[in-house]
Amino acid sequence: MKQVATVAQTRLSEEQIFTNGTTPYELMGVVGRLLAKNLEKYNKILILCGTGNNAGDGYAAACELTRKGKEITLWIPYEKFSENGRKYYDECINLNVKCIYGYKNIEFIKFDVILDCLFGIGFHGEPNEETKRIIDSVNGSGLTVFSADVPSGLNADNGVAEKAIVADKVFTVGFSKYGLYLNGGKDYAKETIVLPLGFEGNVGALLEPEDCAEFIKPRKNDSHKGKYGYIALFGGSENYSGAIKLSNLASSAVYSGSGVVKLVVPEKIVPSISPYMLESTLFSEKEAEKALKNVSCVGVGCGWGRSKDRAALLSDIFRISDCPIILDADGLFAWKSLGLPNYDKGLIVTPHFGEMAMLAGISVEDVRAHPSETAIDFSVKHKCITVLKGPSTIVTDGETVFLTNRGCAGMATAGSGDVLLGIMTAIVGQKYNNILKSVAYATILNGISGEIAQKYFTDIGMTAKDTVDSIRPAIIFLRESCRMV
Repeated sequence: MKQVATVAQTRLSEEQIFTNGTTPYELMGVVGRLLAKNLEKYNKILILCGTGNNAGDGYAAACELTRKGKEITLWIPYEKFSENGRKYYDECINLNVKCIYGYKNIEFIKFDVILDCLFGIGFHGEPNEETKRIIDSVNGSGLTVFSADVPSGLNADNGVAEKAIVADKVFTVGFSKYGLYLNGGKDYAKETIVLPLGFEGNVGALLEPEDCAEFIKPRKNDSHKGKYGYIALFGGSENYSGAIKLSNLASSAVYSGSGVVKLVVPEKIVPSISPYMLESTLFSEKEAEKALKNVSCVGVGCGWGRSKDRAALLSDIFRISDCPIILDADGLFAWKSLGLPNYDKGLIVTPHFGEMAMLAGISVEDVRAHPSETAIDFSVKHKCITVLKGPSTIVTDGETVFLTNRGCAGMATAGSGDVLLGIMTAIVGQKYNNILKSVAYATILNGISGEIAQKYFTDIGMTAKDTVDSIRPAIIFLRESCRMV
């Protein structure tokens, strides 16, 4: 589990280290040595430096690597330095490190690897035109590229970039950063390694497969379906009968371990759904109260439509249910039309950015610019768990934040949200101790299932059904990751 922080949280932790006696100059030296350790297998190294402390980390690394006998070249746009960066630059000069000044063409063929130290975590906005050309040249060089802290040009809080370095590895300092995973972050940061510096703070956590052992333990032979949850899934409408899609929704829940799945649909589409139902049970919406009896989780919204009676039915579900409810897709719109009422038995909402904007009454760009803060604030205000979906997913109850970054481009297809709702309802319905972590685990299982499907069917050709069919192999993968098989 990696700790993940905002820029402000990282700065606060840095200040605490300084208060405890470490100087900024010493901290920069530690970062430089850690960077150097990760680069020491290369001989000819180009380090791109900007004008701030991130450049200082590059100068400190250059000193260390030069002492190890490596051939270092520094690229420096102009001679402007941070206070401590200047000290390490002076050491580089004393060590006769080669420097290239100004926006000149770089002969990349001379180097084995590039270390990017242009901009640090404080960068936001857009690079100037000359720097854009350098970034384009680096990205087109064909060389392995490493970045210190974040790929230069990437916003460390939200992963937005007008133009940024594409890094094969990012050596990020103290904590990982939200921007390495959100929005475009995963396209710029191919792999992230945290340089340990003893940072402390109340920050988020990136859940990884090895953190999920509690959810995939082998089941006892002396057990029965009732031990693994009865769940109800409300979905479908005349315009979105989607028999196959809805059966996939139910299948994703079954494959994720639910004991019994009750699928509740409008009476008019029961005939079109029933031929596809095998392991699950089917109810019409007129039988909603019967379907909700003794269930441990309810999932609502997929293909539901937005007719006026949806809000009335959701109100009935809230009134009748005595277990967690998960709202997705049209279920979120129905909740909005009811005025976003609280539900004190456990409410989980799963919006993508557009739906989050609708619920919170803000613009999509506001959500994109402040994803973690938006999710946290919404959970606090509405006393719910918010699952903000994107290239990586934020899961929060307003106090604890989990980030999950499994998934792939092939999941950008119709029905993927339906599959996640089925998985999540099944996992929550199995009543593990930590409901927030259960929700986060569901997004990991969903994401890994999609990754497995994409390997076989490509990012262009895969469907939501392919993700469903990959849930069981994903569980095997998770058990292998946790050394259970």
